Amino acid sequence: MESIFEVARRLGAAVGGKSRPIQTLKDSSPETLEDLCTRCGTCVSVCPTAAIVLEDKILTATGTCIVCCACVKNCPSEARVMRDPQVQAITEWLWQNYHKRKEPQIFLGGKNQPGNSFSK
Repeated sequence: MESIFEVARRLGAAVGGKSRPIQTLKDSSPETLEDLCTRCGTCVSVCPTAAIVLEDKILTATGTCIVCCACVKNCPSEARVMRDPQVQAITEWLWQNYHKRKEPQIFLGGKNQPGNSFSK
């Protein structure tokens, strides 16, 4: 299983204090699958930066889009999709590692309490 740090390294992020160039998503934005789009305008109304315009087809200003994917999450016909490989890799990693609920864990004791791994 790949850790989030390995995913970040593979994608060129700064990890562990080592400065590396970070690949940004500034030229990415969700796309519209025209054959599924009903032009209901939901994507336009939920976009927090008003980056989406409804004309003859759905247009997205990539320079304005902050890649929050509110349009993808709220599209009733699932016509908005994010195909960026970076986003897909992170989404897949998150799904593989965190889609199942885990029971809460309780940690008692202080730094110098007996039976605590910190007391050594």
